[in-house]
Amino acid sequence: MSTQYITSIGLNYNVWDFNWRVSDCEELVRVTQRRWWGLFYGFILYYSIGILRI
Repeated sequence: MSTQYITSIGLNYNVWDFNWRVSDCEELVRVTQRRWWGLFYGFILYYSIGILRI
């Protein structure tokens, strides 16, 4: 049985006697950065090979 507590710092999971914490902010920042860099490099790639003309 697992219990999840949402705190201001992150998520605290209690699974039997094993506790671990994941910071919401760190996870969101990492995922968002990956998405933005993917969009940025995709735009540069398409622009540089002439598919997208501005």
